[in-house]
Amino acid sequence: MGYGGVFNSILSWSPLVALGRLTFSVFLVHLTIIIVSVGSMRQPAHLSDFSLASETVADIAMSYAAGLLLYFCVEAPMLNLQTIVFARLSSKRVSAERVLREEPASGKASGAAGDVNKEHEDADNRTWTITTDA
Repeated sequence: MGYGGVFNSILSWSPLVALGRLTFSVFLVHLTIIIVSVGSMRQPAHLSDFSLASETVADIAMSYAAGLLLYFCVEAPMLNLQTIVFARLSSKRVSAERVLREEPASGKASGAAGDVNKEHEDADNRTWTITTDA
């Protein structure tokens, strides 16, 4: 089940994951929804328990609807663009690492006496060095 146990299974539930992805978009639009709904009142409202509950549910529903629209129009395309850009950058890095990992041609047959291939690992990349006993 992993490290989270019961919490991991609850938080990995697909409806909660979908709501979690919308959370930032809802956060961005929620205050605007509240300001517009309160600002559009033409006369003072009498607050009862029912009217307060219905206004709260309506504001939350409108916030999630606007957040969903914002997510699909802005956040999801940007995440796809980010994935594409970083995939290209990482593929260039992987191809450069492959070139560095390939053993350079040394003119001698492989396994010849005196050739010792050592792999030198740097912090960011790998290079091969060839030492010869002459």
